[in-house]
Amino acid sequence: MYNIELLISIVLLLTAYNTDSNIDKESTSITTSAEIAFKSINQAQLAGADVSDLVKRFNTALDLIDRSEKSMFDSCSSNKDCNDKAITMFVEITNDAHFLKEQVKDLASFQKLVNLGIYTPLSAFVTSVAGYWSFKAWKSHNARRFLEMEIKVKEK
Repeated sequence: MYNIELLISIVLLLTAYNTDSNIDKESTSITTSAEIAFKSINQAQLAGADVSDLVKRFNTALDLIDRSEKSMFDSCSSNKDCNDKAITMFVEITNDAHFLKEQVKDLASFQKLVNLGIYTPLSAFVTSVAGYWSFKAWKSHNARRFLEMEIKVKEK
């Protein structure tokens, strides 16, 4: 039910997020978390989920990173704050993408169950009724044909 790769990647992201490191390691952490979030969105989309909200949030996180690089602190207070918010958004996006993927899989299995539980007995019932009426029509046709037969005496 749970994806072990997702769990491991989230743990790694959180540990990388909580360590005090230089800017180079922080940018690597942001890049890694962005890549993981992007892959999760792709997997959810391939599973058939609606990922439009995830894409909007992903773009918002990328915008936060862009603003921190340009030192435009409209929605955050500092460079570190913008990066922290972006990493948090990437982790949330990864979790939500995984949840959507699982939800789509559950919905597909429910649809298969509905097909087996409802449509199969219904089609069997319709087929049996059609077979019964066909047999009844065939039998009455044969009886009528037999009754309409003329008896001829063979001459010697």
